[in-house]
Parts: sequence; C-alpha cells; structure tokens
Amino acid sequence: MTVQPKTQRINITVPIALLDELRAFVPKRQRNQFIVAALTQEIRRLKLEHSLQASSGSWSTQDYPALATTTDVEAYVREMRAGYQARSWDAFTETEADG
Repeated sequence: MTVQPKTQRINITVPIALLDELRAFVPKRQRNQFIVAALTQEIRRLKLEHSLQASSGSWSTQDYPALATTTDVEAYVREMRAGYQARSWDAFTETEADG
C-alpha cells in the first residue's frame, strides 16, 4: 500500500499563453501531476545551484597544487583509471576466501 504525501491546494496565476500550452500538451487529468513534477525538478535544480554557490571557493589550488590546471586533473584521472582493475564477483569472493 502506497502512502500518499499530504497535499494542499494553492491558487497560482500563470500567463495565458503558458496555460494554453499546458492545455494543448498535457491531458486534463494529468496536469496537476505535470506541474508537481516540473516544480520538483526546478526545486532540485535550485537546491543544486545553492549548494554549488555555498561551496564555491572551498577548493583551493594552494591546498592542491598538483591539481591546479585542467591538464593536471586529466592526468590525475587517467592515472587513477589506469590503476583500477575491474573484478568479477567470483574473483572477489575467491580473494576473500583466501584471505
């Protein structure tokens, strides 16, 4: 059984052209769900933008001089990927059983 979140009816004002497009592209009984999904996506984007702004400046090239340029970062990632060896589950369990 799925529990539905609490809801509240609101009154909003939108431009007529936007409302006409909503009516043209979204079926009558799906409009509320469409608007909720659009709001959810936009809120998520705003939260990400806020987080990025809040963390701006937390990475300093003084703290990480080896990663000061894009070229440095690319070399670091290449080095990390070269050292990575994908293992199958069988290889992992054999290693664990041996150890």
